[in-house]
Amino acid sequence: MIIKPIPKHLLPHTVEYEEYQEGDGITKESGFLPAVTLSFVRVQYQSIIKKTNNSEDELFDAILFYDVVNSSSSSDFTFTKKSKITHNGKTMAIEKVNPVEAFKLHHYEIGMK
Repeated sequence: MIIKPIPKHLLPHTVEYEEYQEGDGITKESGFLPAVTLSFVRVQYQSIIKKTNNSEDELFDAILFYDVVNSSSSSDFTFTKKSKITHNGKTMAIEKVNPVEAFKLHHYEIGMK
């Protein structure tokens, strides 16, 4: 059974992605690579609040959906934690990279704050 890609009409957004690169502490500094444009993605804003007796935490501000078939990028990249996504002028940091498989890699769900 083949799972179909996420249809392009459900991937209406374009974002800028700045990949975070960890330095080695000696010759290479930590920082961000030049921005890459990601097209045919979906940014789903949400507000999930987790309450306990002692605290209240918001899990993610948004989730980015990147389909391995229908989404595209202006150059090669790798999703990494601490990287930045800018959508509609709002810049968010990646907190979780979740590759979703359906027999093979189907799409990524990227948790952002």
